[in-house]
Amino acid sequence: MEWCPLFYRSYWIPVSTVLPCPIRTSRTIPIICANEAFELITGDNRQETIGRNCRFLQSDDQDQEGVEKICFTVKNQESGTVTLRNYRKDDELFFNQTTVRSLFGREGNLVYDLGLQHDITNQIRAESELKRFNHILGEESKVTSYSTAHPSL
Repeated sequence: MEWCPLFYRSYWIPVSTVLPCPIRTSRTIPIICANEAFELITGDNRQETIGRNCRFLQSDDQDQEGVEKICFTVKNQESGTVTLRNYRKDDELFFNQTTVRSLFGREGNLVYDLGLQHDITNQIRAESELKRFNHILGEESKVTSYSTAHPSL
């Protein structure tokens, strides 16, 4: 499918965007649009992505709590955010903060299920290092927070 809304050209946003088809005739809801950020994050090009369900990103690692939550969210036409273990085309693990939101038309009918994906691998690794660091220091010297905010913000 060549047509795609505004999200298609949103390659400058560090969040990948996919639009699964709203026609829910089966468990598989195919992607009908993916932006350039999706290609950069996953390593999969649009031609390989269109027509597939986002589950391919989990590879054989589909037994995750977040997957069930996303399925529930889509089924109930709600919005939700989870963190998933996903795999790039080269099988490298990355942590994907995934937000799914049902988009409705003026008459209240479902138009799209919008998926936003943000690679938070560096944040997850930093939090893991912080836990390890706290374990080494002991409770009395515990570092209590980690911020991923940009220093100039």
